[in-house]
Amino acid sequence: MKNNPFKALFESAPVAVVEGHWKSSFKVLNANPAAVSLFEARDARQFKNGFDRLLLNIPSKIFLDLLSARLKGGVFESEFRLPTFRNKSIYVWIRLTFMAGADKDPWRVVLVFNDISRRKAQEMFLKRLAHVDGLTSVFNQRTILKRLDEELARAKRYELKLSCIIFDLDFFKKVNDTFGHLSGDKCLRKAARLLKGSLRKTDIVGRYGGDEFVVILPETSPEQAVIPVERFLKFYAGHSVVRLKDRSVRTSFSVGISGYPVKGVDSVKDLINAADKALYLSKTSGGNRVNIAGVKK
Repeated sequence: MKNNPFKALFESAPVAVVEGHWKSSFKVLNANPAAVSLFEARDARQFKNGFDRLLLNIPSKIFLDLLSARLKGGVFESEFRLPTFRNKSIYVWIRLTFMAGADKDPWRVVLVFNDISRRKAQEMFLKRLAHVDGLTSVFNQRTILKRLDEELARAKRYELKLSCIIFDLDFFKKVNDTFGHLSGDKCLRKAARLLKGSLRKTDIVGRYGGDEFVVILPETSPEQAVIPVERFLKFYAGHSVVRLKDRSVRTSFSVGISGYPVKGVDSVKDLINAADKALYLSKTSGGNRVNIAGVKK
């Protein structure tokens, strides 16, 4: 084997290659240095003795697909996370080929692994950018309206209640004019964080635009929604002052709520328009208050 060109190729391959016997469990026959390095084993001996335990972490659905390919004696490719010997999680691409050796062993396999953790991180980052507002880290306008459409469809199908709430930050322009846009951005980030932190896990928050946020409360009537909204307004009052040296601006929220099922409300546009009209009443009444669409105070 010393002068075997295939052996030299196996040892010098830049990707992880593992040869093994896989019937009821996996037994390592050979592993190249790239495999030992990728899975952070101390040496080839540790890799050979413990690699089968790492494979137990293959996601169950993928493992079933792998077993199917094994029974057919074919080639299998997939991407998933696996732990290393140092308990670090890496994202790998795997290609598994069943190939009988000289001894006609039907369970002999060759596994090829490639570390795709960096690519997956980039994909997740780009996916996040597509759905999340870059400044406030809540859903962006497109996504929050899509979620509102989904929740409205669910409410119609199962005859559930639904509340759509628009929060508008009072005196935001004064913050920008007094302290500059960087302070304004900081104010928005803080407001979004406090708003999201006050909600149930089932509630959904997104930035609608500028200094406005839309919050969706599934299975909640507008009358029920008033309770957590008023609780938030009182809580926010204790965190609402923006200061810089000897100057300060106190902010607050004006809020409008619409709901389903309500006569004349049948679409996302209807919900937004109704909540916006209620918001206008809150705004023109001095701010820091909440109004429900169609309900006179």
